[in-house]
Amino acid sequence: MESENITILLDGTPFSCRLDPVRSPQTVEALLDALPLSARPVQWGGELYIDVPFHRDPERATTDLHPGDIAYWPPGDVLCVFFGATPASTGDRPVPASPVTVVGSLEGYGRIARLCPVAVMDVRGGT
Repeated sequence: MESENITILLDGTPFSCRLDPVRSPQTVEALLDALPLSARPVQWGGELYIDVPFHRDPERATTDLHPGDIAYWPPGDVLCVFFGATPASTGDRPVPASPVTVVGSLEGYGRIARLCPVAVMDVRGGT
């Protein structure tokens, strides 16, 4: 399966994203099947997240993240966009509350902090 492109819009501002179905094929497939999504995101430091209508067991779960990573958090069934340090971080890199399944990456994550607080996160197929 080749990489898939999606678009995440934060209050209408688009961000191109590349999903990685090789790293987490079941979670990427579930995410694509659930699109489109639209919700008010919750912010946790340098992380925005929204509920998703599916549950998947962890795939290659990790806490080793970089700004711009997009991940699924199995304990909460949420899609996370990491753009900076979180309350669990000890440096500049984001650290999730517990291990996440990384599903892809977002381009231009440095612009997200200027948009916060975000009222609506939309996730759409294609770019």
